[in-house]
Amino acid sequence: MSGLLRAEWIKLRRRWVYRVLVLVLLALTGISAGLLLVVPEVAPDAIEGLPRLSRGDATIVGVQTVLGQTWFPLILAVVMLGSEVTSTSWASALAREPRRLRHLTARLIVLSAAAWAAALAAIAGWEVLAAAYTDGPASFGVSDWVGVALKTAIVQGTWVALGLGAVALLRSTGVAIGVAVAYSFVEGLLALWRPYGEIALSGASSSLIGQTVADVSGGFGVTSADPMSFFQAVLVVAVWAVLGWAMAMIGLIYREA
Repeated sequence: MSGLLRAEWIKLRRRWVYRVLVLVLLALTGISAGLLLVVPEVAPDAIEGLPRLSRGDATIVGVQTVLGQTWFPLILAVVMLGSEVTSTSWASALAREPRRLRHLTARLIVLSAAAWAAALAAIAGWEVLAAAYTDGPASFGVSDWVGVALKTAIVQGTWVALGLGAVALLRSTGVAIGVAVAYSFVEGLLALWRPYGEIALSGASSSLIGQTVADVSGGFGVTSADPMSFFQAVLVVAVWAVLGWAMAMIGLIYREA
């Protein structure tokens, strides 16, 4: 397994797509931070209804914003695995190590770690702006940040599993990217619908982090479904993770490679 993990890490380092995706993630997070943190401070009347966040709310919103960039782990997983299963690379890898489960596990671990590291970098950047443009003491202690790091790893790993499952079943990188991007946007909208909001992965991710006191809807009155309890959020994330893993296993193990 260590050899497969090392091989996946080397492939990830050599691919430009990861660096590009990280830059896009950081840019989008920076834009969101500018609108929610900087604008209310330097131009409070620019966006009607947008409150000035306290330091505690700013931290929660920042983590939720980064975890809401669900396209990142989805596209990363689709591109990295899709480039292999749609070419002879997958057959060559199986010739060296025929156990598909080991290949899948190695990819899940490496890509989840990569998505986790990128998310933490984006959260750190948000926190720098939050410290500069919001008032009040930092509400997150060391134990809170450890919890954020663990929850971020779990959520990113779940989205990676779904991305691996999508490309494993579809066997087309382009189609899988289209499906992943569409789903990442549609899922956020569906979460506004109460029946789906009860099982929405994005809603569960936000509920794991916590809720803000301030209304950050910008005066539009658009809010997600009622927050889940911690137990429900954990259960929803676990179910989605199992679903993604099952999709990938069906696509890579039980289907002809």
